Formats: sequence, structure tokens, C-alpha cells
Amino acid sequence: MRAYDVLKALHLLMVIIWIGTDIGTFASFSRLLDPSLAVPTRLSMSRLSDLLDQGPRSALVLLLMLGLTMTHMGGWGFRGTGGAVLAGASACVGVLWFAGVWHQFWVHHPPPGVTRTSVHVRASARFRVVDLWWRVAVASALVVAAVWSLATSGDGGPLQYSWLAWKLILFAVIVLDGVLIRLALPKIGAAVGAIAQGGSTPEREAALLRVARPAQGYVVGLWVLMVAVSVIAVFKPGM
Repeated sequence: MRAYDVLKALHLLMVIIWIGTDIGTFASFSRLLDPSLAVPTRLSMSRLSDLLDQGPRSALVLLLMLGLTMTHMGGWGFRGTGGAVLAGASACVGVLWFAGVWHQFWVHHPPPGVTRTSVHVRASARFRVVDLWWRVAVASALVVAAVWSLATSGDGGPLQYSWLAWKLILFAVIVLDGVLIRLALPKIGAAVGAIAQGGSTPEREAALLRVARPAQGYVVGLWVLMVAVSVIAVFKPGM
């Protein structure tokens, strides 16, 4: 089996993991919003949602690594020495990014009675800022590469096919959609914390819904974009 085939299989596996765990995240998050449930049950749903959300967070990082490497190895784009350097650099950065994502989860979800050290807490807080800006930078770079390729019709641009350029544009929008979701999470956490500390009241439930509904909309929009990316990848229009 060729290395490219292995990467392709891993790429497909990441898509399945992303969709499967994202559905679980959405379902458990929806239960968190149910005021008829006891507060401890809703907090359990919150913890489950956070754990399942590591699936999409991890899959995005790995999909980007795999996608850039496959584009170079398959001759779809990023060819030559520059493409090889890009693939290698994306793998190195991806490993660090992946580790940061899981370190952040580890810091914010310690076992009962365990407190993370201030060093880890500060590192996690800094990583969150870097992570958000890095996602914006990655999305911008993908759009630039895609638009450049579309403008040159694959002649001189980094990508050889227009379908791949459109796929990268949609993936960039997915990354930015994820940024919007992450910006909403602290507000949701504060609203959930208010209910956990003071109990459920109509005012607190309304405050939670006010910040949670937009995030749910972002998730649904992300699913639509993922379907579009999958359709383009399968049918490769205009190739």
C-alpha cells in the first residue's frame, strides 16, 4: 500500500471522527440546555459535551496536516521543494497544535480534588489566544492560496485544480466558523456556572439560551460546509 493511500484512509477516518463526535457534542449540549433536568445532570452533560468536542478539535488539526501533505504527494498542488517543505512544516506545527489542544482540555478538566498548577493554567490561557489568532491566520492563508490559484487557472498558482481551490476556501470558512464557536464558549460557561451556583431561574435560563443559540447555529452551518467540502472532494467538478 502506498503512503498516499494510508494518508487518504486516515483523512477519511478523521472526517468520520469529526462528524460522529460533533453530533454527540451537539446532542449532549442540547440536553445541557434543558431546564427540566436536574442541575447535576446538566453539568454532567456539559462535561460530556466538552470531552466529545475534543474529537472535532483534534480532527481539524489532523485534517489540515493530512490535507496539505496529500496535496503535495498526490501532485494536486504545492509541488516541488517548496511543497515538500510546506508539508513537513505543517506536520511539525500540527503536532504542537494537537498537543496544545489536549493540554488545554487537561488543564480545564482535572479529576475531582486535583488542581492544576498556575504554570499550566497560564500556559493554557496563552494558548487559547494564540490558537484563535493562528486559526485566523491559517484560514487567511488558505483563502489566499485558493484565490491565487483560481485567478491564474492553476497556471502558476499553488493549486493545480479549481475544485481543490474551492475546497480550501470552504475549509477556511469552517476554520473561521470554529473560531466563532470558541468565542462563544466563555459566555456559555459563565451562564452555566451561574445556574450551577445559584440554581435554575427563568432569568438564568434565558441568559443561557441567549448565548447558546448562536453557537448551535454556527455548528449547523459547519455541518453544511462539511457536506459541501465532501461533495467537492468526491465528485471533483471541472477536473
